[in-house]
Amino acid sequence: MGTASFVKGVLVATWAGARHFFRPRMTLRYPEQKLDLEGPGYRYDPKTGTGLPGFKGRHILYFDKCTGCQLCAIACDGVAVAIEMQPLPKGKAQNKKEIWPAVDYGRCVPTWTPVATSNGIVPIERIHVDDRVLTHTGKFRRVSQVFRREYTGRIYTFRTLGNAEPLTVTEGHPVLVHTPGGLKWRMPDQIRYQTYLTRPIMKEALIPRELQYSYGLKHPSLRGGYSTVSLPVLQFAQGHSPSAIRMTGDMILSPVIDISVKTVADLEVMNLEVEEDNSFVASNQVVHNCVFCGLCVDPETEVATNPGLKPIKNIKVGERVLTHTGVYRSVSKIWRFSYTGPIYEIKAMGKPNSLLCTSDHRLLTVKRPSSKKRDKRLLRVTEPVAMVLPKDVKAGDYLLTPIPKKVIRLRNFRVKWDSSTGVKVMNLRTEPDLFRLIGYYLAEGSIGEGSRVVYLSFGSSEQELVEDARGLLRRYFGKEPYSQKLAHHVINVRLGLTFAMLFFMNFGRGAANKTLPDWVFFASRERQVQLIKGMWLGDGCVVRQSRQKYLNITTTSKVLAYQLQTVLTRLGVVSAIHCEIRKNRLPAYRLNVFGRWAVKLARMMGIPFDHNPSKFVDKFLMNEDYVFSPIESISSSQVANREVMDITVEDDHTFVG
Repeated sequence: MGTASFVKGVLVATWAGARHFFRPRMTLRYPEQKLDLEGPGYRYDPKTGTGLPGFKGRHILYFDKCTGCQLCAIACDGVAVAIEMQPLPKGKAQNKKEIWPAVDYGRCVPTWTPVATSNGIVPIERIHVDDRVLTHTGKFRRVSQVFRREYTGRIYTFRTLGNAEPLTVTEGHPVLVHTPGGLKWRMPDQIRYQTYLTRPIMKEALIPRELQYSYGLKHPSLRGGYSTVSLPVLQFAQGHSPSAIRMTGDMILSPVIDISVKTVADLEVMNLEVEEDNSFVASNQVVHNCVFCGLCVDPETEVATNPGLKPIKNIKVGERVLTHTGVYRSVSKIWRFSYTGPIYEIKAMGKPNSLLCTSDHRLLTVKRPSSKKRDKRLLRVTEPVAMVLPKDVKAGDYLLTPIPKKVIRLRNFRVKWDSSTGVKVMNLRTEPDLFRLIGYYLAEGSIGEGSRVVYLSFGSSEQELVEDARGLLRRYFGKEPYSQKLAHHVINVRLGLTFAMLFFMNFGRGAANKTLPDWVFFASRERQVQLIKGMWLGDGCVVRQSRQKYLNITTTSKVLAYQLQTVLTRLGVVSAIHCEIRKNRLPAYRLNVFGRWAVKLARMMGIPFDHNPSKFVDKFLMNEDYVFSPIESISSSQVANREVMDITVEDDHTFVG
């Protein structure tokens, strides 16, 4: 080390110490000193397991590791107000008591809030698990959990025309309102003067033991009627016409006539988890039960399903989606909200579309530090993996895509159909060669309109492929295919057989509709290598540029392109999808494999690829769990009343979009 470097180091260290000498200490001597997270501004985000401000960690519950010891609540007493141990049969051997930490979701109402139940109007503090409460559908649903906590922050109070009891909620607790576009969930800070709040018309013929709570309230009664309005209502409603109250087939609509906001400290608040409808009637107005109140992604965001790709707006409860663990989990709930605030657009390398998400939607990322060298380039690191808010990521950081781990080992595929002679059943052995034939069909295959004829179309110079396809069709379907040379240097291989037509229909009819069924998408490694080989031989090529060569596969099916990209990751190969918009033609999705990944894939498929540079320039990383794709760009814009969606996913509580 030179003298100049040594002196520079001493001066930098001295200056850093001097700058912090008169500042308050930022660290605590734990466990003698503990961080109080319940002061002003305390928030707890259950979806990410994060307490703010000051809390530097993140809470994740692993059901396979949790023993029910309750040490999480003991060690993190600053967040323990949000944790309650609940009995829940999960069948995990390590948790013999079958108790698990449950989280109070932090969006609540005060304990005195009256709630409409099947037994009348009672304060929320007197509601227990298994009680039935009125929901926005006009039906009574079972309460599955009751949450109680102390809250510090802002509370909103709304008075509506015709209601004596004002509605008070914490910030971030959605309320059901009526808009020109229909019923919408709105956050308290989005509700304005004369916004119509809602109360449902009962659909069940229950006889409550009491209709009144406290002083005379106007509360739901049977068959859409409401009990009489007492004097206090008229006192605060002066100057407003009763005709402003409206009725639809399902709801009574009352305009907001007064809004107040104040900050409270250590106010006891409560929330309910309600089965099926996820709402309840509090202070005569419909509020969300807020089990997961995530304002997350654009409805057009495509989600990795099992297997395939589907916009989140088309996802249904019960479908399985890919999570950060590489496992497909069931969707248990679907959420729709109207969102006002910043929307982030994030473009990751290798992905054809950008991700649009709200400001509170966390992303699975690795933040890349800069090199200490003069060029300040970002280092290629794979740790630490963290869920990060969009505002905290930068161009160059890695977005992580999980690699599916599931393997289906199917020995035979059965095709069953009705014929004039009765029901017929045929079995196909799912050998690697069959998967190469499937690849040929995905690349070059079609099924005649209104016929049972399967076509495979090759170029006249691909005679070797023609003979291979003919042999495979003959071997698996027991009938000699017919070859025909057409104009434009095309050779058609035809097989007219009901059995073959029904088999290939599993992979889609029409180029843009081709997909992989789950037994192919999750097949073993040696089978999927042959699948990719058949696809590449039919619709692939080697692209030669001045400084590099790479492998390409082209398809007009967006779902198939995504599936092939995922299959390649299962084989340990990273690829990039480029979408080419063509005039008067279907979009082309080009799957490109560059650098060392192309060399690896060519070696697996046994095809010539004479490209061996001394150094590969590669922007992607991969390990056994994830593909690390660098962010190309990130931008944000303000939106107002934009519809956004989220889904609740069992166990892992994440999804790949």
